Amino acid sequence: MARETPVPATDPVQQGDGINPAHLVRAVRENLPLFLVSVGLVVSLTALLLVQAQPQYSARSVIRMAGERRSLTSGVENPPQSLDRPVDPLLSAVQVLTSRTLVGAVVDSLGLRLRPATPFIIGAPLVGRGFPIAALRDVAVAPNAPADTFALRFSDEGVVASNSGGEASAEFGQPLRLGSIGLTILEHPPVGFTMAVVEPRDVTIDGALQRLKVVPRPGTDVIDVKYTDHDPARAQRFANQLAQLFQSANGHAAQEQAGRRREFLAEQLRVTDSLVIQAEARLSTFRGNQQMGSSSDNLTAEQATAGARHAQRGELVADRRVLAALLERLEESERGAPDAGFQVLAYSPEVASDSTLSQLQQRLIDYRTRLDSLTTGPWRALATHPDVVQLTMLLETTQDRLIRAVQARLASIDARIAVLSSQQASGQRSIQGLPAKQAAEATLDRKVQVLRTTADALRQEYQKARISEALGAADIEILDLAPLPYRKSGVPGSVALVFGLLLGVLAGGVAAVVADATNRAVRRPKELHDLIGTIELGIIPRIDAILPTPPGSVKLLANGGANGNGNRLSSEVLFSPSGALSREEEAFRMLRISLAFSWGDRPCTLVVTSAGPQEGKTLIATNLAATFARGGARVLLVDCDIHRPRLHRVFRATRAPGLMDLLRPSGAGSVLHSPISQRLGAIRKTGIERLALLPCGSDPQTTPELLEPATLRGLLMELRTEFDVILLDTPPVLVSADAATLAASADGVIMVVRAGQTNRGAAELAGQRVTAAGGRVLGAVLNDPDGVLARSGQSYYAYDYPATVD
Repeated sequence: MARETPVPATDPVQQGDGINPAHLVRAVRENLPLFLVSVGLVVSLTALLLVQAQPQYSARSVIRMAGERRSLTSGVENPPQSLDRPVDPLLSAVQVLTSRTLVGAVVDSLGLRLRPATPFIIGAPLVGRGFPIAALRDVAVAPNAPADTFALRFSDEGVVASNSGGEASAEFGQPLRLGSIGLTILEHPPVGFTMAVVEPRDVTIDGALQRLKVVPRPGTDVIDVKYTDHDPARAQRFANQLAQLFQSANGHAAQEQAGRRREFLAEQLRVTDSLVIQAEARLSTFRGNQQMGSSSDNLTAEQATAGARHAQRGELVADRRVLAALLERLEESERGAPDAGFQVLAYSPEVASDSTLSQLQQRLIDYRTRLDSLTTGPWRALATHPDVVQLTMLLETTQDRLIRAVQARLASIDARIAVLSSQQASGQRSIQGLPAKQAAEATLDRKVQVLRTTADALRQEYQKARISEALGAADIEILDLAPLPYRKSGVPGSVALVFGLLLGVLAGGVAAVVADATNRAVRRPKELHDLIGTIELGIIPRIDAILPTPPGSVKLLANGGANGNGNRLSSEVLFSPSGALSREEEAFRMLRISLAFSWGDRPCTLVVTSAGPQEGKTLIATNLAATFARGGARVLLVDCDIHRPRLHRVFRATRAPGLMDLLRPSGAGSVLHSPISQRLGAIRKTGIERLALLPCGSDPQTTPELLEPATLRGLLMELRTEFDVILLDTPPVLVSADAATLAASADGVIMVVRAGQTNRGAAELAGQRVTAAGGRVLGAVLNDPDGVLARSGQSYYAYDYPATVD
């Protein structure tokens, strides 16, 4: 029969088309032990982590962006100038609260770098781990303290601390100082010795940031500060300390800004007061020398006009002097200190009154802030970073524009001063006819008035700056301080176990699918056609032992368990003459019917073989022969497995004479040329009617050439005259060449494939070798002694249909 071209496998897992629920369930059922082991491992690991994990407690403080300082300093402090882009104050506060600077300050204030050795500190010693962390009080660790490990020994007298740098002792309840570390232990702990470690500061800050959550409440100006720790008291202290430090830092920053403004105004006021004193002294000296009284009436009108012009010019001159001083500071700061001049310029009233200068100054502050954020800190960018280069260029450009704007403002003031000077000169010419003494007095008096007005304005601004600096209020209000947490946070243990179970089921499912996809054994009937290119003749289920043996039955196979395992024939089939069919007999009956359709009623010779050993071919051949005999056929079962003959033990017959004795050339022990009636004497009757056995014979391995087709074909032709069906039990195809040789002398070959054991490649190769030797593969029998098909949920056989008696 021409071998059919195998078609591709239709299993979606093998095709890579995805996995549907049915395939997943089948994979789990086929790999149930692996699935259960995976689930058990994940659940056990989850339980172990729950047992070893320390309980976690969360403390939460609540703060609000109240704007209290802005309310108290209304009319005293100038409102902050708005940037070019909108800024969310809540998000800005969140960034400050989670900054390393603020968190590091909390770490230093609470001494969080010092911890007793516990199983949860990597690298910590194994001794003294029963020490309670709450016993450490008033811990202080200097920010520059190096990472260290030291021992604490406890006695009735107190505590002794020692490390590589020295030793210190103190009584219980008294402060203990060892180098840069200070602590207090109130009472004798439950252990006599423990080890404590000082973590690196950056490591402690990173750990605190991981346990810290700062979340603004949507639609409000309220921020939740939440900190989680296995020590509830430490969680409470951290959350409260962070909120209080943030509030203090906010007020302190505003005070520092007001202080810088006060210093600037104080310097300007000192200069102006000095000028006033000088002007008043010159006026007093002039009046004393000239002995002049008040100005006459005829100079009143002219003096009023000239005074107004002089006052206006004086204001312009004062503005110019301030701007010129600022410009000089700006030019000096370009060469030396790039920020000093611009910080002074930021609080100048002349800058605030000019919108152009104010906008340029605000942009300059923004660029400087962004550049500092990129070039400072542990993740600072290099000078060649594109953002750093761009911000540096923008900073330099804005500085140049600001300097040019100040220069332009000076030029404008100079032009106005020139105009006023011209007007004053004209006024002076108009009163030249007046007494020179009166004019000189008026000039000195006007200068004094202008300087007094300027000094009063500066003094008023100075007082506002002092009030703002003295005000300690901040824009942050602490609504709630964190109470001591009493309830564990995180996922409850029962929920974690449920999640662990679900994860274990997922892991087990993945493992089962992977095992199913990588399993190269034949497990399904449809694979037989894909691999061997033939039909599936039948499926043999697991043959269970049936005890006790019914009367009249013949035990063919013993040692119940599985359908053939080498020398351990592991099941029994009961052939009951009474007519009652067991599940196993029904399976072989269906196999016989399938074979009958292949050749009809004529006599036939069939080879029963397999790809490899221990696949159940001998059991299949034995029970198939019994089934044919029960169906009325004359059956001869021939043991052609010269390497491992078994059939004589199955039927409790002698091994010789047998097949090899019949095929051996004439001579001693040969019956080949004896009459047919004598040769038939080598064929034994069995306990089953119409079933005969031809054992292997004596010394089969010494003469394997006797199984060549030319030698065997004649004997088979003679035997076909006496028997309707001849079944040849041969060695496995891939183990011995005898199977392929015998296949050429038979009418057909039955390939036995063991579900879950026979490799797909081995089955395909065995079919190819039989076909290449000239054999005709009638079909394949899927032997399922291990219940592979039942575990996978495939209902390919339904033999469990017992007969009932009315």
